Amino acid sequence: MNCLQFRRKLLEDPRNQDPDFRQHGRDCATCQREFERVQAFEASLREAVHIEPPAGLEERILRAQRLESSPIEPAGPAATPRRYWPAIAAGIVMLFGAALLYERGWRETPHAPQGLETTVLNHIQDELPHLHEVRDVPQQRLAKLIAQLGGELKTPLRHVNFAGKCQMRKYPGAHLVLAGERGPVTVLIMPGEEIPAGRRFHSERFDGELIPIDNGSVAVVGERNEDIDRIAHRVAQSIRWRI
Repeated sequence: MNCLQFRRKLLEDPRNQDPDFRQHGRDCATCQREFERVQAFEASLREAVHIEPPAGLEERILRAQRLESSPIEPAGPAATPRRYWPAIAAGIVMLFGAALLYERGWRETPHAPQGLETTVLNHIQDELPHLHEVRDVPQQRLAKLIAQLGGELKTPLRHVNFAGKCQMRKYPGAHLVLAGERGPVTVLIMPGEEIPAGRRFHSERFDGELIPIDNGSVAVVGERNEDIDRIAHRVAQSIRWRI
């Protein structure tokens, strides 16, 4: 079983007991981390939906149901009709659960990236198999790809394991994977995605940096604690952008 097959089975059923699936998860360190991440997410979901109702809520609902069958109507036009109490009680339970889920979600992900950062991380997640490419991309092919995006390959950019076109929101871009010290490093070239200044971001697995260029921006994303500044410097030294 290869990494792509493993990821597909993982998304279909995180509790898959297939022997080949389990063996690959033990042998491949990258897939093992992904398996652990999915398992942790599943556990957090189970914990989030396990909500203890307020004390006495069940009794109040039963009492409201008994009142619903009573022929006695409340005095005064402003009183709430008793037939609505079960629905109101159910609404209270739903609001209580929604509030708890909202609060837990923000408390557990205080640094959740937004906007372009989210697009970058989602794109990498969707294209995870590219992280395992080990081919040496020819410099001529890389130069042609960069030229199509309005750039010029000034000096060779070595140790590029993957290079291809991609779509980043509204504009076409390029997806590169370079060899880093701690693993593969993704470089996304995004013409049209202009940002006012560079900024860092991170996820549970990745550290990333957004870098402004003349006609858009570049994202450099590696495993946690990867020296992404070094990779960003290599890219900046090798590629010149035309205004």
